Amino acid sequence: MSTEESLNAVEDFLQEDVIPYIERYPALKPLLGFPDYVRAEMLDRNDDEENAIPYYEAALKHGRYFYYSYRYGKCLFYLDRDKEAL
Repeated sequence: MSTEESLNAVEDFLQEDVIPYIERYPALKPLLGFPDYVRAEMLDRNDDEENAIPYYEAALKHGRYFYYSYRYGKCLFYLDRDKEAL
């Protein structure tokens, strides 16, 4: 199974098994951004911060989570977009 296939399987799981519980447990909502976070991390680790940023932004649309925010800010910082990073 490829990485993209694995992430698609995670997305399916989140849609089927997590979304029904989000209303009762809102702290679960940032989990919906996990597949985008992983995609961003893969790009970021290959020094492709510019292309990682949209995936971090997509992950953050599901809710604030420390690692999503931290890694997003790091990418912005490395691209000399300091004001956005703060």
